[in-house]
Amino acid sequence: MKAQMPAAKFIEIESTKLCYYEQGEGDVILLLHGWPQTSYVWRKVIPLLAKHNRVIAVDLPGLGNSSPVSAYDTKSVAALISRLSAMHIGKVHLVSHDVGSWVAVSFALNHEAQLNTLTVIDAAIPD
Repeated sequence: MKAQMPAAKFIEIESTKLCYYEQGEGDVILLLHGWPQTSYVWRKVIPLLAKHNRVIAVDLPGLGNSSPVSAYDTKSVAALISRLSAMHIGKVHLVSHDVGSWVAVSFALNHEAQLNTLTVIDAAIPD
């Protein structure tokens, strides 16, 4: 299957520019990529999920088209991701891969009220 990414979009949160890709309508599925990747890794998954959902794939800070941040610990990055509420996304189905899962688990532990479901793929979670 040949798939193209949706057009890149940007949101500024606390002076950090996050790049994201969005397609579809419905329940929000938020995709977090691994290392050393970008949201491009989800290019074949996005159109399939977007048939019945609103899919948002975020380039994690310092990767892809997102700007760097001063703190890369998982709690800080998860807090940044939690502030995507400016996009009116409500609760999310969070799907993550590899190191993105470190952020996703921190998100689940610290921002549970924003979470519908959590799916981690190919991840060893430290501590």
